[in-house]
Amino acid sequence: VAAAALGAPGAVACALAVRVVDCLRDFPDRWESHYWCAQTDAALLLALLLEATIGAGKGPLASAEPRESGGERALREAAATVRWQMALFYTSAGFWKLNESFLDARYSCSSIYMAQLLAGYLPPSLATSAPAITLVQYSPFAVVSGELFVGAALLLAAFKNGGDISSGGFGLAATRVGVSLALVLHLGIALTPPPNNVGAFSVLMATRLFLFAPERLLGGLAFFTQAGGQCVGCGGGGRAILIAAGAGVGAGVGE
Repeated sequence: VAAAALGAPGAVACALAVRVVDCLRDFPDRWESHYWCAQTDAALLLALLLEATIGAGKGPLASAEPRESGGERALREAAATVRWQMALFYTSAGFWKLNESFLDARYSCSSIYMAQLLAGYLPPSLATSAPAITLVQYSPFAVVSGELFVGAALLLAAFKNGGDISSGGFGLAATRVGVSLALVLHLGIALTPPPNNVGAFSVLMATRLFLFAPERLLGGLAFFTQAGGQCVGCGGGGRAILIAAGAGVGAGVGE
């Protein structure tokens, strides 16, 4: 969708508006992650609308790069906002788990997930061993610590402009650590066997973590979009495919 936004910002803006409205119309009967996604979608939507109304090279989206397209400017501005959003999401997720219910392995969802992972991928003798039981008992503290650490790393990354090398060593290191640990967390969630598998949540979050990539890499998606259009033999065909694919994935994992 981000790649398509570079070549067809108007179509993507319409799709994003529909997604945001679709989420809000069911308020409050949605999962928390759906509202996370609605906020990140709204950030890109607002950036696209500002670009369309203000015009190239003016206002808050003005760029020092004269050849930067409107879609690139909007994606750059949205990425800066989404980095802060994602950092706050993970930080708040860890903070609100600091309560007696979650930290008690008898009631915590984290202990259930850990027990399912061990039972699903280890031999019975290992899954029921003393170290495995200890791991289940302390899994709530591990999850809280992990989410708070991810949040802290991503906050530093957002402050240092994501993975931009020019932002300094701390920003680049924080980006690598924060995104890597977040992906490990989501991999564990996605690998959890039924009945409590919520792999869709991991997909929704992982697809937004790419906005921590260096801005020059995000801008390079313009080439990918243009190449997609040439491959199908018409200027907008590749972009239409990208938009349709993104909408299909979003609809599939959002239910």
